[in-house]
Parts: sequence; C-alpha cells; structure tokens
Amino acid sequence: MFNGEGKVMGLAPYGTENPEIERTLRRLVATGVDYDVTDLTEGWGTGRGVRRLERAFGRPRQGTPGEFDQWQKDLAHVAQKLLEETVVDIAETYAGRLGVGNVALAGGVALNCKMNARVRESPVVEEVFVQPVAHDAGLALGAGWIDRRPADVPKMETVSLGPEFAVGGIRELLETNKIPYGEPDDVARYAAERLAEGALVGWFQGRAEMGPRALGNRSILADPRTVESRDRVNRFVKHREEWRPFAPSMLEGAAAEYLEDATASSYMIDAFDVRDERTDDVAAVLHPADGTTRPQTVSADQNPRYHRLISEFDRITGVPVLLNTSFNDHAEPIVTTPVEALKDFYGMGLDVLVLEDLVVEKAATTEGTASGARKAALPEN
Repeated sequence: MFNGEGKVMGLAPYGTENPEIERTLRRLVATGVDYDVTDLTEGWGTGRGVRRLERAFGRPRQGTPGEFDQWQKDLAHVAQKLLEETVVDIAETYAGRLGVGNVALAGGVALNCKMNARVRESPVVEEVFVQPVAHDAGLALGAGWIDRRPADVPKMETVSLGPEFAVGGIRELLETNKIPYGEPDDVARYAAERLAEGALVGWFQGRAEMGPRALGNRSILADPRTVESRDRVNRFVKHREEWRPFAPSMLEGAAAEYLEDATASSYMIDAFDVRDERTDDVAAVLHPADGTTRPQTVSADQNPRYHRLISEFDRITGVPVLLNTSFNDHAEPIVTTPVEALKDFYGMGLDVLVLEDLVVEKAATTEGTASGARKAALPEN
C-alpha cells in the first residue's frame, strides 16, 4: 500500500499463465461484476491481506527491493488478468443494462492503462473516458464541481491547472545563484536539436499538471528511437528498475501512423499496440515484454509549445515522437517550482534544463562534443 502498486501493471507482461497461482487467487477473491475481495482487504491497510497471501501461497513476502523471480512475474500477470476480467465485466454488464455504449472510469485503479485498453476494446463499448486525475488527488476536482449539475461541467480539455512562473522571476533566480544560462531565439528548435543529439532534457513550461502523468509541462524528455535512450533515463535520471517502460508523447496527427486502432489519448492513460513498421522508430517507449505503449497524443490547441517542440524534432529526425516521463527523481513528487527543477537537474543525470525561454546546460556534458559547439553558439547571460 502506497508503495508502488502500479508496478504490477508494468511487471505483468513479463509473466505467463500459471494455473496454480490462478486457482489460489480465485479461492481468495470473486471476480466479475459482483466481485468480492474483502477476504484480502477487510480493515485498513494491507497487512492482513499480505499475511493471508503468504499462507495461501506458502511463501513469504519479499521484504527488500530486488530482482523479481518468474513466480512473482506470473503472480503479477494473473493479478492483472483478474483485474481486467472484473472491470470489463462491470463495464459490459452496466452498458447492457442501461443501453449505452459510453463508459467513464475513475478511481485509482483507472490509472491502469492496460485495463483501460481492455475496456476500450470491448465490443459493447463505443467510447471510453478516463478521468486523468483518477486517484485521490482528483477529489479536488469533484469538490470544485460538487454544486453543479453534470451537464454544466465543461468538457475536460486540460489538467494544466497548477502554478506557473514568469520568465523574469526565473532569470532573477538564475542570476542570484550565479547559474549560467542561455536564451536562444527559438527555444523549441534548440531543445529539439539537443534531443536529436542524444541529450536528456528537463522541460519546464507553463502551468503544472494535475495528476500522476507529466504531459509536457513538467517533463523529462529523450530521443525515443533507441533502447539505450530508455536505459539511460532509467539508470541515470529516474534511478529505478530497468525493466520499467516509458511512455511517448506524439503528435495527434501522427497517431494513426504509429498506433493500431488509434484514438486521441491526451492524458497518457490508455495502452495501444504499435504498428510493426514503426516499432524501430520508438524502441525506447515500447514495453520490452509485449511491445505495447502508453501514448500521450498532443495537439497544437492543447499545448502549443510542446506541440512545436515535437514538430521540430520530427523535422530533424522524421519521428514525431518523444520519450516523456515525469520530472522527478525516484519516489519524489513531480517538480512544481523552478527551484525544484534546478535541484533535480543537478541531482540527476540530465544534460539540459529548459525553464520557459531559458536554457541551463551542464558544461561537463557538452565540452569536446558536437553539442559543445551548439552550446557555444547559445546566447549566454
């Protein structure tokens, strides 16, 4: 509880069908529309349920971080399977009873993008909307709308509702702390060039996003074309397990070119298969075990500057996609302020930090390289 529950979804594709595990879990829980998991969850916390699982499987919990063995991967696989079975049955049952094809999902479990994909793929479901701040933080939205009729609540088109910071204040912060910075004429083009050269970029723009996904305002970005790019971000930036996948941001207009059964997916909360002919373009943002991806589609109306950055990267590389992960170190919240962004920039293996129109670079990463010439050309202050 509160300790990486979402890893089950990421670990599940590494597992396989395991009849013994499935029989044991089905004795403990009832799946489907009338699901009952109280034998594991009764009471506050997860201690009782974990002890019940230890007895049922005849093996102890893993008490310290480390590699997962195949049995543990199979457990994740089966748990994900039963979750999908249950939620799809709920959606299909009530769609049938109510005679509707539109399904909306919320709650922390709705952050499980593989489950959301199974609901979307159901033959009785026409459209799916997943509230992007689906976990407890979304209670703030409900509180704000509690006195409105549902018909009066505007369509949700952005979660960028947090604080923003003026360029002047950021410039003053950098100069007060004697941090060298540059101010390129075209910051999106400059950042795209550095990404194409292999730089890992912290991207800090506009209002912070609500929810657990960085959507182009508080993001760490990288070239999506090689698995080495993924491994560098895991090892040197996010400091997390190397089996965990990353997600892409792609131009909305290019989604059908890259994704099977593509739909707009603005909030990085659904999973898709990638077209075979495009997998080499996005190797860093495919799940290593099953080849799926969890995209954010970006339109110019939603986020003009981020859309332009991806468009510039496309002009340079021919690939309208970036690896996008949240701007935070392992087990930390996403950065909100320029001070937090600078702290993480210098504490993580990032090469470039873009703070609105201003750019900070680590000299050690650019000296004697092709990007060094670019840094030398960057107007400095």
